[in-house]
Amino acid sequence: ASALGLALVVPNISVVFGLLGGTTSSLLGFVVPGMLGLTMDGSNKWSAWVLVVAGSFIGVVTTGVTLYSTVNGAL
Repeated sequence: ASALGLALVVPNISVVFGLLGGTTSSLLGFVVPGMLGLTMDGSNKWSAWVLVVAGSFIGVVTTGVTLYSTVNGAL
């Protein structure tokens, strides 16, 4: 719903793709597998936590870079 609302308000679709790509790629590539690793019995908890923390950091950074470039390009 938030992606649809953002797409309706923002005139440039590349901004929406950049925000969604920065957020969902880190979630699907790092955070979700790490969370699944934490729920499994007998798995290496340390490596799962590394995936969760690093994936969250990467998601925040990529979303921040997209927002910065969007605001900086609009000025």
